[in-house]
Amino acid sequence: MGSQRSFLAALMVSVVLGVFTEAFAQGGPRQPFLTPGPRGPLPFDEVVVQFATRVPPERVMAIHRAVGATVIRTVPVVGGTLYVVRVPDEETPAAIATRYNRFQEVASAEPNDAGYRPQPRK
Repeated sequence: MGSQRSFLAALMVSVVLGVFTEAFAQGGPRQPFLTPGPRGPLPFDEVVVQFATRVPPERVMAIHRAVGATVIRTVPVVGGTLYVVRVPDEETPAAIATRYNRFQEVASAEPNDAGYRPQPRK
């Protein structure tokens, strides 16, 4: 479990650094491209979920529906996909992560505490 958390933390840092590097490789952003999330400096309304290998897509979507979270983006990784999901307003990320982790098909689910989120380019 600790190695999965370390892996997810390292992955999220590399995603943020990749976005940062890509933006400056294209001449740099015209405005800051990293801004705080809507509920503060961290995205307090997101959970990062990774499923075990070979879980059928239909089952993945059924679990998302059962938990009540909405997929807002996916990140392809070696051995699968990370799903970043939005937590319903009446729930906390910790509660949603706990709900995901009750499913045997879920390898890891934890609040998205990677920090700032990239803003879409305009």
